[in-house]
Amino acid sequence: MTKQNPRPRKYASDAEKQAAYRSRAAEVCVRLEPKTMATLDSIADEIGFTRNELMQSMVKFGLTNRDWRNEGLTAHKRLPRYQENPDMATKPPSAAQLAARARFAEMARNGSLNRKRQIAAKRKTNPAQSGSTEIHLGGSYYGRIVKDGTGDFLTMVVYRSKGYPDDVAGDFKAKHYSTMKGAINALMKYKAKLGYANNPAKKTVSQKISQLVHEGYPQKQAVAVALNEQRAGKVKRNPTSGMVNGYAIVCMHPEPHTVAITMSMYEAKQIAQDYATRENVQVAIKPIKVHASHFA
Repeated sequence: MTKQNPRPRKYASDAEKQAAYRSRAAEVCVRLEPKTMATLDSIADEIGFTRNELMQSMVKFGLTNRDWRNEGLTAHKRLPRYQENPDMATKPPSAAQLAARARFAEMARNGSLNRKRQIAAKRKTNPAQSGSTEIHLGGSYYGRIVKDGTGDFLTMVVYRSKGYPDDVAGDFKAKHYSTMKGAINALMKYKAKLGYANNPAKKTVSQKISQLVHEGYPQKQAVAVALNEQRAGKVKRNPTSGMVNGYAIVCMHPEPHTVAITMSMYEAKQIAQDYATRENVQVAIKPIKVHASHFA
């Protein structure tokens, strides 16, 4: 169905229409430093506009608020231009660069680059692929895990003494394991038998409270949890003698004087902030050594 009295065509072709569209707004290419471009992108993301819209707004603002014809350009570092240094883009490569390019091309042709990547990937996924793996068990005892030809992992323990060859520990029975994890577990059991198993010291009640407060627990709830764990034997009682680390909240006006003492930096910041807001004075936090009985 044809329209009656159709509107006459404004442009003879699509190319003429596209050229007219582009002529309405000129396109300018600007070279910027990477840090300047990163700043523009961050501003555009924060205000929710595109980089193009941000640049248009900045250009209009600059044209409105500065007499560029009379005042000239602002003081800034000029980027190097090809017209000023024609050799910048036509500088021939050095002999070392040419030799490196030739070596890289040769490695790419013979496939050595791919082989190196495959070997590195295998070593990353399975350390035993690179040979034997050695684990220090404590003292002069070392555990070895060797992958044999069948794909199993052989474990053994050696006793190493300076000036003498390694001696195989007689009380450890060498055995094959199908997985690396099984071989490591066997060595860890022997390490515990030797008495070198990890046995970290228990935390004190105050250390547990500081940990819980740092994790976001309220002060009273952190104290209750720490005391319950002390009764259960999971943490130990605070020492009753000796000096421990603490934090003093010091008011600086009219003369420096201590307001409170605590073992938690988080709690010290809260007390200092509340006191400074309430009394409208300057407050400082100073690390000190305090007797443990102060927190008992």
